[in-house]
Amino acid sequence: MSSLNLSLLEALPASAALLDHDGIIVAANDAWLNSEAHPSRANVSVGSSYIDACDVLASNIDLASKARGVLSGTSDSLSETIAFDNGPGGIETLRIKISHVVDNPAVRAVVTHTIVAAGSDNANSAGELKERVKELNALSAKCSARTFVESVRSSSSE
Repeated sequence: MSSLNLSLLEALPASAALLDHDGIIVAANDAWLNSEAHPSRANVSVGSSYIDACDVLASNIDLASKARGVLSGTSDSLSETIAFDNGPGGIETLRIKISHVVDNPAVRAVVTHTIVAAGSDNANSAGELKERVKELNALSAKCSARTFVESVRSSSSE
């Protein structure tokens, strides 16, 4: 990998990597290599397949298929935002951008990962929201049951 490519990667503010035509990570900046902007179970190290990592990153949106589209030149770019459980860091929201690179036989795409909303504040908010939804569902069920009982009582007294 040329020193120019590596210098350009280092200049980017986000975690960034370069992919070859097969989706193999051929270079990455320090932010990518030292980042927590990847689910720990996704192997995104230099030499690994980013396409394989896509299945771990976001199987529900078929990120791998979309990434293949960028690598083949069918799509110029993609941008997806996903949520993942980063263990002790809590729920993270990750923006993934992949852009097609033209006129470079060694590099087909540049990928960036950016944490949109980080850490335990989101996990706490998500947990609080989940608890509130449970409470409201229980209250709704209780009200529905009470309304049903009251309607049975009123119809039997007629």
